[in-house]
Amino acid sequence: MSVFFSDEAIARLIQEDVPYLDLTTYGLGIGKQPGEIEFSTRHPMTICATEEAARVLKYCGAEVHYQVESGTVCQEKQLVLQASGTAQALHSGWRIALNLMEYASGIASRTRVLVNK
Repeated sequence: MSVFFSDEAIARLIQEDVPYLDLTTYGLGIGKQPGEIEFSTRHPMTICATEEAARVLKYCGAEVHYQVESGTVCQEKQLVLQASGTAQALHSGWRIALNLMEYASGIASRTRVLVNK
């Protein structure tokens, strides 16, 4: 369990983002179709919050196959998280997972620059 995000906090984030259903999967009728999702870096960075992002996806019903540990210095286009599940599960959790990693990784990357000076 993460020290920073309780299960209740993760449930609240999901409830705020997808209070009833994911409109994309509902509108297209693809909710039960299997899918895969991969998150990778756009540029070199210190990745952070992959554990929390994985917990979000699991909470939504996806299965996480790969994740890089928070604090890892990643190269450009490096895979950091991979999961599979139904389109409903993946669409329900991807945005929250991405936002957590983007925000936390930005802070971690800038902090690493300051520490290394």
